[in-house]
Amino acid sequence: MGTRAIGTTQVFYTDVKVPGSAVLGQVDRGWEALDAYLWYERLGLSAARTGAAWAAFDYALEYAKTRKQFGRPIGQFQAISHKLADMKVMLDVSRTLVYRFAWLMSQGKATRLDAAVVKLQTSEAYKAVSDMGLQILGGYGYCMEYPMQRFFRDSRLATIGVGTSEIQRNIIARGLGL
Repeated sequence: MGTRAIGTTQVFYTDVKVPGSAVLGQVDRGWEALDAYLWYERLGLSAARTGAAWAAFDYALEYAKTRKQFGRPIGQFQAISHKLADMKVMLDVSRTLVYRFAWLMSQGKATRLDAAVVKLQTSEAYKAVSDMGLQILGGYGYCMEYPMQRFFRDSRLATIGVGTSEIQRNIIARGLGL
């Protein structure tokens, strides 16, 4: 449906023998090692999603400034301008959290809670921004000739891949002692 540049597939290993000298980390502790790398993946994906969301926002904003209805740009209508204002706030929060998480990682101070917060915010913001952008463009946003449909399709994976939004909320709740 989306993110067509990234192919996914299943890989099965059956009866594979790995010599002790080739084992990375400790046997039966693979998840701990993998989890540390997921933080980097969440940082990279959060930054990429924030950038894509900005592109969707910029496209919707330009459209709202140039598309005219009833003798004026549609961006001057309150319903459209409020959507764009909400999009801007979500994007500023996302960008700030990406910078914060990158800094925490560089300082060795990042936590699983921090990773979940940035992943949840940037994923949900991308999905919301692309949805509002599509709404601003109306029928054009839904047409394959316009890039907004791609942002909309691609953004849907953000709340599913590398840990669903529901899982991120579980991690955050546990981090709050719940």
